[in-house]
Amino acid sequence: MRRKTNGLINNTKLRLPPSKLRNRIDPRSLPPAKDYSKHRTHIIGQDRAIQALELGLRLESPGYNVYISGPSGSGRTTTAKHIIKTFKQPRRPLRDYVYIYNFQEPDRPKLLVMNPGGAVRLKKSMEGLVKTIKRELPRAMASEACQKERDRIISDYQRKEHELVSVFKEKVQESNFMVVEVQSGPITEHDVLPVFDGEPQPMAALEQRVQKGSLTSSRFQQIARKHQQLRTDLEQVQRRTRNMAREMVVNLEEIDRRTGSKIIDSMIDEMRSQFKDPSVDDFLEEVSEALRDRIPAIARREEQEQNQEDAEVLADASAQPDPLAPFKVNILLNNERRRVCPVVYEHTPTVTRLFGTIEQITDGLGRIELDFMSIRTGSLMRADGGFLVVKAEDLLAEPGTWKGLKQTLSTGLMEIRPPEGPMSMITSALKPDPIPL
Repeated sequence: MRRKTNGLINNTKLRLPPSKLRNRIDPRSLPPAKDYSKHRTHIIGQDRAIQALELGLRLESPGYNVYISGPSGSGRTTTAKHIIKTFKQPRRPLRDYVYIYNFQEPDRPKLLVMNPGGAVRLKKSMEGLVKTIKRELPRAMASEACQKERDRIISDYQRKEHELVSVFKEKVQESNFMVVEVQSGPITEHDVLPVFDGEPQPMAALEQRVQKGSLTSSRFQQIARKHQQLRTDLEQVQRRTRNMAREMVVNLEEIDRRTGSKIIDSMIDEMRSQFKDPSVDDFLEEVSEALRDRIPAIARREEQEQNQEDAEVLADASAQPDPLAPFKVNILLNNERRRVCPVVYEHTPTVTRLFGTIEQITDGLGRIELDFMSIRTGSLMRADGGFLVVKAEDLLAEPGTWKGLKQTLSTGLMEIRPPEGPMSMITSALKPDPIPL
């Protein structure tokens, strides 16, 4: 019994001698040291927790994720790494992810999911296509047959324009008028003016003649009516010449398209034989149509870039959007060389590092651009087919990451957005296709 003495409890009978405070083990009773190396983890005495962890990691159904709790220094991370190493093969077939240009909706880049190695082959094929077009298109257009056809169309236009203008000038001369050029700021315009004393005179000068009495009012009114009629005829002539010029440009561009289509069709057919993916085949069909539409713009740009002596032409070419820019391939994830289960340890789980972002790129003129080539992936995608390991306390400390991770794991789809917050300069209009994980 314990006795109470002076308000204190006497624990004399409960005390242990120092010899009882140490557990002495006979070393001969312990198993050989090599038996400890066979233990499946670095934690001793946590068999139930280890079994739960192994079960959770092997469950592949959606919604099964693992949360490990324990005191700091208990070996949580070490145990997780040790068990994850036992997964040699990827949990699911690995895939490549690429973003491509959406020719129907440019602000919604398309996602292609391909077999490992397909992303690199598609990117190299598209780069080869662009190089071939830039090299072969000017050569084909410089051929003798193509130049003869272009010269024929230009000559036909010049002949028709000359006939139309000549007939109008004869009519103007018969009326004692003359076609003159009038400078209006940086623009040069044409007008018809009456001829007096062998020189064309503006209508304001004739009004002064009327005031001075050297020209009768009735004669001035007659000249004014004729002037108005000839100006109307001049506008009609100018409208017809513009229409003929547009028709000539259309015909010249049609020649360019026919010439360039032969090169495009040959390259696209070769690329189709390399890919047996329906989504890639649809993309190549869109590429073929878009390239045909851009052949005149490509030809003009190549002609301007070849004329390196004209600085103004080069500056104008650089200011115009590159017609071949949409034919690039943005590889988000390349699993061509990966053979083992992906395991990603994210030590800084910010929104950008976890889910990716859309980078803001500044061009040579200081303008901010956002396109499908600015999309960057994060650690969550790099862990696709394997495991993502992150500390929960770090995850909860970053604004938006916990909510975004729950939403992604719930839907199985990851959305890449531009960075938000006060440091973000602009709001992106890009809405890339969500990524299935």
